[in-house]
Amino acid sequence: MRRRAVQRLLVVGMLCLLMLAARSAAQAQVGPGTTVRITDHDAKQRNPSISGNIVVWEDHRSGQAEVYGYDLTTDTEFAIATGGHAKAYPEIDGSLVMWKEKISTSNYQILCKDLQTGGVYTVEDGANYVDEYYSAVGRSVFYSAQRGTHEKQHIYRYDLDTGQRTRISPDTDFWHRYPQGKDGYVVWSAYGDLGILNIQTGSVTTVSSGDLGGVFVGEVATAQGKACFLSSYTSGRSEEHTSELQSHS
Repeated sequence: MRRRAVQRLLVVGMLCLLMLAARSAAQAQVGPGTTVRITDHDAKQRNPSISGNIVVWEDHRSGQAEVYGYDLTTDTEFAIATGGHAKAYPEIDGSLVMWKEKISTSNYQILCKDLQTGGVYTVEDGANYVDEYYSAVGRSVFYSAQRGTHEKQHIYRYDLDTGQRTRISPDTDFWHRYPQGKDGYVVWSAYGDLGILNIQTGSVTTVSSGDLGGVFVGEVATAQGKACFLSSYTSGRSEEHTSELQSHS
């Protein structure tokens, strides 16, 4: 009996080693141009976002939208936000994961979880509507929301440490949407114009479409101090344009 038990242990040990070797070989084959599936559930997974070695996405394995993550370094999947209201369109910046929840037809929330501390913050809790575009810079979350029935959408800043919410877009008669932050700036689309916040100075500038060479600013992204504008009235199709933020702010 004892000899059989030892033999079984040896067999199990050999199987474990073979499995580890096969996994290591598969990982070694991952390189440029290689596609690897990181989710193995049959349910729908969509809207991925990546920052560093962490990928987050919207996951429907429970029957409604929830937020899951995957550590590319350790090859480990983990739940970020489950249960309660549906959690859609997650975004990750550093250790901060943001998503929106629809409480009712005219009541939306934006929540944020710090993966390092486990803390969860209610960034927005009373908006008539919020866009699925939010961005974290440092300990602040920037987002677009319609906070009143007859209000336009505006850009807001929420400080995770103080709990203070501040509107940063000017009081204009058009909508402000698609905020993106990086390299000390937050930029957004101001109904075709470009809104810019210099985070260090706190100054807000609106650059007209005319001053941008006729480019209509659609969705906006930042990279190394530049803004990338998508969409143009002049061509009628999506195009990419760049402009130095320092020259406008």
